[in-house]
Amino acid sequence: MRSSEFLCLSEWLMREPSRNEEASFRTATDRAYLASALLLADVLRGRFGIEIPRTTKFYHMIEERAADLDSYFKEKIATLRELRNDADYDLIFTFNRHDAKRAITIAKEMTSQLSDKFS
Repeated sequence: MRSSEFLCLSEWLMREPSRNEEASFRTATDRAYLASALLLADVLRGRFGIEIPRTTKFYHMIEERAADLDSYFKEKIATLRELRNDADYDLIFTFNRHDAKRAITIAKEMTSQLSDKFS
């Protein structure tokens, strides 16, 4: 499986009607973040030999080491993490289509930038 499949799932969740749209928006955001984090890990490992452990430290190390690629990636993955945290943990406020689209847009931009810069 490729990390990009999670981003495809995010886009599908936005297109398909759901009985619980907000849950779909929250899940789409989570999967967009995961797709970006996994892709960053692949680039860090493949191009720079930096191993990111697949443990509880994974997300912290991704954000920390993203700056090794470019400050742009550190900023974008931090923004995605904040959106994901809102989507996954802050259930008091409404998470809407705009919030999820923002996350997907950032993830797609990151994917494009990573491909352009490191392919």
